[in-house]
Parts: sequence; C-alpha cells; structure tokens
Amino acid sequence: MLTQSLDELDKEILNEIQWTFPLVSKPFDEIAKKFGTSSEIIKNRLIHLKKIGVLRQLSAIFDTRRLGYKSSLVAMEIDSDKLEYVANQINRHPGVSHNYERDHQFNLWFTLAVPPGSDLKTEIDKFSVLSGIKKLECFPLFNCLRLESN
Repeated sequence: MLTQSLDELDKEILNEIQWTFPLVSKPFDEIAKKFGTSSEIIKNRLIHLKKIGVLRQLSAIFDTRRLGYKSSLVAMEIDSDKLEYVANQINRHPGVSHNYERDHQFNLWFTLAVPPGSDLKTEIDKFSVLSGIKKLECFPLFNCLRLESN
C-alpha cells in the first residue's frame, strides 16, 4: 500500500497543510519551524508526495455555497478497466476538487461545483461522453451542523 511508504513526518506535514496551512507570506518557513526542519525539506517532501501521487495539488477550497455556486456529490458506476481514464478526465474539470475510488457498485465518487449562472446538470452531462460510465447518481450538498459535546 502506498501509505506504507510515507514516514511519520510526511503524514504530519500532510495533516498540517490539510487542516492548518498558515496564511502568511512564507508558509513553508512556518511549517518548517513547527517540525524543526527547513523550508527546503518541507518543499522537497511535498514535491516528492506530488510525484508519487499522494498529493494532487495544493490549493484553497472555498465555501462554494457562500459564493453562489451550486455543488453536488456525484457517484458513478464505471467499468473497472475504464476507471483510471474516467477519473483522470473528471479531474480536468475546474469544478472538481477531488475524487475517490470506492469498493462499491458506484466505484468513483467526486464533488463538482459550478459558478453562478452555470447549470450543474449541464456540467455533469458533459461527462456522459466518457466511455465506461454505466450509471450516475447525484447528491446535492447541504450544510451540515457540527455537534459537539460539552
């Protein structure tokens, strides 16, 4: 399994950039300080993680609903021999932030957001030209309440 080739520092860096990426002029310096290393080592590890496919991109994810976007969780049933091809094509869409392979009838799940004035169904229908897609289901994304115990 790929995650077995990651050491503890790799895992800690990934958690850091996922949850508390510092919004300062030199974020890699701040991350390096936290882990007692240099910004060059942090950057080199991230470059390596990208090369081996653990890290796809490093970018901000906005609350699309607050910006007037429409979004949906999309589940697809795809022929197994076409799964990688379809996933790569879906990743090219600017409104797809990530996708996941699942051990399920619907074996590819992803989120899609479209800007105000765009039609979510029209964008999803564009994927129908990809060979290997058997079935597709959409689940609109709703705000969820986070419950915390005292």
